Order: sequence, then structure tokens, then C-alpha cells
Amino acid sequence: MNKIFNWGSIVFVLFFLTPMFAQPVIDGTFDGETVWGPPVSTADLSPGWANANAKKFYVLEMGAYVYMGAEITASSWMNWAFTIHSKAGGGDYDSWSRSIDYTNTNKIDFIVRGHFNGYAEFHTWNGSSWAGLGSALASTEYAENITGSDQNGWVEVRILKSAIMSPALADLQFYITGDQNAHGSFDAVPNDDNSTSWNQSSNRSPLDNHVTNINMGGGPVVLVTPSLPAETSPFVVTFNASLTALAGSTKVYLHAGVSTDPENVLAFSHVVGNWGQDDGIGEMTSIGANQWQITIPNAMTYFGVNNLDDLFGLNFLFRSADGSLKEDNNGSNYFNAINPGNYIKILSPEYSPFMTETGVGFDATIAASSNADSWMLEELDPMSQLPIDTITTLISNDTFDWEMTLTNTTLHLYRISAVFGPDTRIKKFEVLAHNAVIEEERPSWVNPGINYHVGDSTKATLVLHAPVFTRFYKGNSGPPAVPSGTNPTEAKSIVYVVGDFNNWTPSESFKMKRDRDGWDGTNDADNDGDRGDYWWIELSGLETDTSYVFQYLMDGGVQVADPYAHQISDADDALISPFIFPDLPNYPSQAVDRASVLKD
Repeated sequence: MNKIFNWGSIVFVLFFLTPMFAQPVIDGTFDGETVWGPPVSTADLSPGWANANAKKFYVLEMGAYVYMGAEITASSWMNWAFTIHSKAGGGDYDSWSRSIDYTNTNKIDFIVRGHFNGYAEFHTWNGSSWAGLGSALASTEYAENITGSDQNGWVEVRILKSAIMSPALADLQFYITGDQNAHGSFDAVPNDDNSTSWNQSSNRSPLDNHVTNINMGGGPVVLVTPSLPAETSPFVVTFNASLTALAGSTKVYLHAGVSTDPENVLAFSHVVGNWGQDDGIGEMTSIGANQWQITIPNAMTYFGVNNLDDLFGLNFLFRSADGSLKEDNNGSNYFNAINPGNYIKILSPEYSPFMTETGVGFDATIAASSNADSWMLEELDPMSQLPIDTITTLISNDTFDWEMTLTNTTLHLYRISAVFGPDTRIKKFEVLAHNAVIEEERPSWVNPGINYHVGDSTKATLVLHAPVFTRFYKGNSGPPAVPSGTNPTEAKSIVYVVGDFNNWTPSESFKMKRDRDGWDGTNDADNDGDRGDYWWIELSGLETDTSYVFQYLMDGGVQVADPYAHQISDADDALISPFIFPDLPNYPSQAVDRASVLKD
């Protein structure tokens, strides 16, 4: 008796424990509560719009994954979505543009969603919009079994904990919607607002009922404290390496950049960190148990940002000392919003220095994040940066707009100030007016690029080809073969040459002439198949045996090297030993990316 009893007890224990530790199989079939455990939320079980019924919501964390599943009634043309809130911020609207808003104070950070026809996506809120749209989720990560109408079934997904920043807890919801943007939420679990018509575009479904504080299996991969730091206040970045490739690392570095553009908060600029270098820049401090921290005392100074700029986002990843291992949020990098406070943005001119023809009016338009108490536009001396004239002022508005006209070709520097209570925000922009461009044929002996004058080492003629019409040829073919495609290109209105020979300052003396090469926009007068524009200038007064670094500066704020130059100047030139390349010219701070070298 005892032997039989003991054996039966052992069998009972094994039967009970094995399913509880089994991993759900992502095949569109409910594995039962012995695998999933009890539902974290059960709805009212009453059908919503179009007989959709989101009944029960299941969640299980195991290993590197979080599993989510829903017991449902649905039709194959419908859509489904699992939403996750686990950190500060988040999006407040449906990522597939259905007529659904997320109205809970805690907005949605991640969405796993799909069609009941074998398609799904994973979406991440990047601070301003949903990322991941159009990128199909692998079929191993989701499944459902709805193939007809009003069918009882099951939908399930799994998501890497690291993909959702490995939160300890999260607020969740599942809902069913339709396949049209006008469709709202048909039914949800936990219970929430349901559609009352096929077109909810003017009465969008408000979803705000989450099942809260659900165990997601660990601490967050990243924690920024405070969650919305000010740009000049200290904050701490904490990294949990436990479930990442950096688990067990003896050193971890923060590799980070910031965004100064409210329209592109994911910009990775002003980077701090030297990839693969164990040099202490961005090195984090171990606080034990695979946890790492670094304190940023002031983001503006840490990232070397000019006080005329504003910060909108911190974008970052983590690496090992030699850069061979990294944690980069599955290639998306980590993002945390930064609070810039009140800020202003120059809408027009769109670049600086702005180039315009003398006597032609243009607008100075600046927008503020909120209503400014007052505005002031001043002209500054370009050398001393001191005010020389107050152009105009404006009281209490969120936008400043002023029409301007220049009558001379001097470089003008302007400062716009907006006052918000005790704070003043400032931006600057430059405007350079030019006289009408001289149109003149280039010398017959020159080619595109740098042309040195034989017998006169003090002169060189520069020729830049800025085509207004491009032809494409297959392989190595070219004229007179028939092109495989063509593309018109907007003509440049002004080109300067700037470099060491003029202190990188655009002026009338270094404004290039334009040669249209017979092309009038329709006909090719010289019938050479070449359709302008060629910009050219003869430089004189060059010193013999002297190297000059230069670039072309053109409208649109574009500054480029000569594509035909035999030698290029680059910021990395500082790494080249003089034993390898003696007398290498210094890379100028005024250059943008690679520059050309004119060697007389």
C-alpha cells in the first residue's frame, strides 16, 4: 500500500509540475491554463461591434521572452493588437491609424499587432511616432487560428524582454479592430469602449482600461532617472546587462548622442564615446549584479552643445570596452526624451548663411513651443557679436514673422530673442546677399576640377559641374548610347568657393561664374549632349609651394569638396603620421565633412 501510494504521489507531482514549467508553443492553439496560468484579465464575455469578443487575456514570462495570448471570437478580416505600457512617455494613437486613441495617462510604449491572415508587426514609440511600421514580424513570434466569420479562437505572441527594455512590471491591454482606418475598437480585454458604427473617425474609440502591474520578468534594461530630465540638470542612466550580450562584462561604456531637432528626436549627433576604445569616455560604474550606472551632470556640457541649441532626445547604446559586444535595443538604439523647456525654432530662413539676391525680399519666421511674452530681432556685428541695430519687437505671440530685404553684399548676422517669464531663448542666423550671377563661358582649356596655370604658379581655375539634367547608362556604356533613364536636377542659383585662401568667408570676390554650356532648359545649343551648369572661378595671388584646403558653398547651405580633387582633407588626417605623409595640411574647423586640397 505504501509503495503504491508513494508511486502515485510521485506521478501526481510530475504531472502537476511539468505543464506549469512548459513553454507555450506558438502555433495558434491555446495550450491551456496548466501552461499559461490563469488569465490576468477576463472581460464581460459579451460581444462588441461586429460580434467581436475579446474574452480572456493571458500573460506568461519565461526565460528571455514574454508570452501574451487572448481567447477571442473574431472574423478573419479583423485586426488584433496587444499594447504595452512600461515606461514614461508613449504614444496616444493607434499605430495603424485606426480611429482609436490611447487616453490613459500612461501611454503605450510597444504594440504587437496583426491581421487574422498570417501577418504581424512589432511597433515601438520613438518619442514622436511609431517605429516598425511595415516590418513584418517573423512567423515564429505569433500565431492565431481565425479563418472564418464569428469564429471562436486564440491569438498568441511572444516578444523578447530586451525588445521592450525588460521591464519588471507593465500595464497591458488586448483589443480587436477592423481593417479600415475608420474602424474603432470592436472589443477589448480588459473591458473598454466599443465601436457603435462602422465609421468612428469623428468619434474615435478611447481606450484607457489597462490590466496593471503585470509581472514581465525583470528589471528594465535601461532606467533614466528622472525619467524626463531637463537639459541642464543631472540625471542617471542605469543599465541592467543581465539579459543582454554584455552580461558578465568587466567594463561597460555608454555610447550616446543627442537630438537638437524637435522634428527628428532620434538624431544621433554630438556623440560622446570612441567606439572600441577603452579610454574612459562614457565608462559606466558597476553597482553589482550586472547593473551599471553613469551620471550625466549637465547634458548641454557633457555633449558639447552650443547654448543656442535645445535638446529633445537622448539616443544611446552600450558596448564592451573593445566594442566587440553591444546592446542597442535590437538595432534601434535606446531613446529617452529630454525636456528642453520653452524653445524656439527658426522656420525661415531654412539654412544659414541664407543666400539671396540683393533687393529680393525674404521672411524671417520663428515659432515658439508656447506663447512668448515678447520677441526682439536684432542685427549683430559679425566680428564682435555685439548688437548694432534693433530691427523690430513683438509682444505676446507664439510666432514671429518679419519680411526682410538686403541691399548690399555684406554678411549680415541676426539674433532673435524670445522671453518666457524669467527665461530668454535665443537663436542666430546669417544672411548673405549677392549681386546677379555673371554668366560667362569657361576657358576652353579647363576641365572639371582644379586646373593649374602652366607657367604661373600663383593662379588656378576651379570648375564645378552642377548638372541640371542627369542621364543614366547601364554598365560601362555612355554617349552616344541611349540612356536607360534621366532625371532633371534643380539648378543652383549661387556658388562660392571658400577656403584657406579667403579665411573661409564667402564674398563677391569669390563668387563663381556660371556657364550654362548651351543649355537653356529645353535645347542644347552646342549639341554636345552636355546640359550645364558649370561654375568656375580663376584664383590668383596663390603662394608657391603652399597647400590650400577649400570647398564649394552653394545655396541650400550645401558645402562640398571638389569631386575631381587629387587630394582630400579629412578630420581623420590627424591620425596620419608625418612619416607616412609629411606636410599634410591641417583640417580646418570651418570645413563640412571632406574638403579638397589645392596644392600649388
